[in-house]
Amino acid sequence: MKLSNLFWGLLGVMAFSACSSDEIVPENGGQAFDGQSRFLSVQIANPAAIRTRATVNPGQQDPTGEFEEGLANENAVKSIRFYFFKADGSACPVRRDGKSYYDYSLDGSDDLGSSEGNMSNIEETVKAVLVIETDQDDNVDGLKSMVAVLNGGVGDEFIWGDDNKTLTALRATIAESGSTSYTTSTDSKDNFFLMTSSVFGSKKFCCEVAVSADKLKTAPDLATADPVEIYVERVYAKARLYTEWSDGISPKTVTYNNKTCTAVPLKKAKDSGEYLTTGDNDDVVYAIFNGWDVTGTIDQTYLFKKVDSNWELGWTWNRPSLYRSYWAQNPANTKLSYLSYNKISKKIGTQGVVNNNSTSYDGENVYCLENAANQNDGTRASYDPADPENGLSNRTQAIVAAVLVTIDGDNIATPLSLAEFGGTQYTEKNALKAMLGFVNHEIYTKEGEGEEAKLVSIKEDMVKFVSGVEAGVADMTFEDSKRYLSYLQLNEEKAKDVTFYKADGSAYADHTEVNKMLANDKSVGARVWSSGQTYYYTDIKHEENADETKGKFGVVRNHIYDIAINSVAGLGTPVLNPNEEIIPQKPKDDETYLAAQINILSWRVVKQNIDLGW
Repeated sequence: MKLSNLFWGLLGVMAFSACSSDEIVPENGGQAFDGQSRFLSVQIANPAAIRTRATVNPGQQDPTGEFEEGLANENAVKSIRFYFFKADGSACPVRRDGKSYYDYSLDGSDDLGSSEGNMSNIEETVKAVLVIETDQDDNVDGLKSMVAVLNGGVGDEFIWGDDNKTLTALRATIAESGSTSYTTSTDSKDNFFLMTSSVFGSKKFCCEVAVSADKLKTAPDLATADPVEIYVERVYAKARLYTEWSDGISPKTVTYNNKTCTAVPLKKAKDSGEYLTTGDNDDVVYAIFNGWDVTGTIDQTYLFKKVDSNWELGWTWNRPSLYRSYWAQNPANTKLSYLSYNKISKKIGTQGVVNNNSTSYDGENVYCLENAANQNDGTRASYDPADPENGLSNRTQAIVAAVLVTIDGDNIATPLSLAEFGGTQYTEKNALKAMLGFVNHEIYTKEGEGEEAKLVSIKEDMVKFVSGVEAGVADMTFEDSKRYLSYLQLNEEKAKDVTFYKADGSAYADHTEVNKMLANDKSVGARVWSSGQTYYYTDIKHEENADETKGKFGVVRNHIYDIAINSVAGLGTPVLNPNEEIIPQKPKDDETYLAAQINILSWRVVKQNIDLGW
């Protein structure tokens, strides 16, 4: 058994050549059992990560701009399981013990080897010869097709068990995010990317490939000369984000928290010539990006991509000639995961990092399961957890955590605790005072005893800002719930044992009643950028030229979503509690923009420009 790293060129006719090989030993030791056994050569090619020429480095794009080869750890193969089926999709035994699958353990080699020619669509190939234990002279009874699962484990460690599976059962199998080291795809070379047979078709969409009787040979060399070709794709999508400032944007190198950082001056609006300034002394407000990540990620996906051949999205989502398709369907009852501000910490890349004549990415990659749509027409869906069958959002987002600062003459950055209330900009302390002024005539404490006792308005140190969710005014359910606003609640460190009174002198029943007076459904919240904490985001676009409601937003397996931030304007969405999960949203009537150019690779690229208003 041989593992060969091969690279293919699509020049109308497929051609291949071996570059390196390592021994592979199957469960049966590779021995033919008797004269009835046959040899089947299988060649597994990844059509998603693209090699453009023999000398390129991992991460380089191909000249067409549509594809990109995978990194070494993204290509590594640790194990393969082959499943076999009859014409009706039932499991087809190919082993004398009745098993309808073969397991292989490999060394996880990440040596990509080299190849000649223009590799615009196929990158790496794993080649193996299987011993099929037949009960007839010429063929396994009923054998018609097969699929492959890479990096799913072997034997007892295989994620989806050791039972024979029908094609229907296998296609209904769900892969969960982060369930094991095989499906937790990270930058670590200790983990391996789950890959499965690619789904595409001209008339019938399927993941299985045909195994005709003439593919079963009497000798290994005969099988090797006539392999069954299986195309696989990574189950995960990949995203990366970097700054690529437009002309006229002049970032500064500053010191913040004893670290060297890049600060970007914020304009009032995208095309404005005016900069945002503080209300006190007209200092320009800058943003320092702390990190980025992908949020609104889905918790599960189909093991093999699920598509509907009747989709009419208005753009080419099926490419049989390239052994791939560009859209997918979510399983029902999935859940979305969101991040708190404190967990948005991936390194942001920078423009123009060059390595051996190829542009490489110096930030951190993020991997997630595909999140497209449940609707057959690819309709954009907003966040609505009350309808998990159809209503979960396909709006996976790239989110950037930032801090608002001013810069002194020594280029030292100081965070700003800004607030806006009633259309006026305040410091955080003054905004609290202004908000309290609207209700302090309703909430009093008592000073003095007996006849000298008098009611005095609640003092500022008795209250504090809390998030809308914590105050019970906003929730995590509706898209437009004003989670970004802050409200007043009692500061129990100061008010723990205090009794509060109404204007008529009667006491409030308890502190809960006081808090309802401080913040209720009719309360007007404040935007509070506590310690300058803010965030910007963009819905990740899957297809720039798609109709707004059909496949424009979402992420799909085997794609790279390449996001370049060109400019940023406005204060972003305020963050009061950095430990509270963020479902990204834009404040209403606020002139804040994030301009981003998003390029999609499959390990494929589509460029697009978007301006996001805050």
